[in-house]
Amino acid sequence: MNKTCLILMAIFFVLINIGPGNATTIQYIATNLQDSDPNQDLWQYSYLVSDRTFSENTGFTIYYEYGLYDSITPVSAPAKWNIDSWDPDPAFQDNGAYDALALVDDPPLDSPFVVNFVWLGNGEPGPQPFEIYYDDGNTFKILESGTTTSSPVPLPSTLLLLISGLAAGLCNRRSKGPGHLM
Repeated sequence: MNKTCLILMAIFFVLINIGPGNATTIQYIATNLQDSDPNQDLWQYSYLVSDRTFSENTGFTIYYEYGLYDSITPVSAPAKWNIDSWDPDPAFQDNGAYDALALVDDPPLDSPFVVNFVWLGNGEPGPQPFEIYYDDGNTFKILESGTTTSSPVPLPSTLLLLISGLAAGLCNRRSKGPGHLM
């Protein structure tokens, strides 16, 4: 195997081990529900949380922008999570939120966190900001901030596939000699 192939293989293995990073991913699916009141546009978010192991007293809060959301109501969540929500406050023009606190180390994330809400905006509701935090009653600390996404970002796996294909093609071509066509 020539030196170029060895270098390309080393880069490939480094990229595999780097992976997508350690940022928490919260993906959502927005579903337009049947409206029980014709004056309200009822929706549902189903959140899937990944790329983080939660310890007891860590959690996440997803914020709902004042003026766009109302009647934030938790529907279901995985076991061993304490769920809370509050509506935007018109008196202070403050955002609403959905909060999930881990009650044990490594609680399950195998099913979605589901919340219903009334959408006050136009079109479809989109991504929201979130925070990952630690709170043991004495200490409160924000560990990470981000934005929910509607689908996973495939860049790392796509990039790795592209690089591995290019490396294999280059190594195959070089091993057969410069005058040989693939």
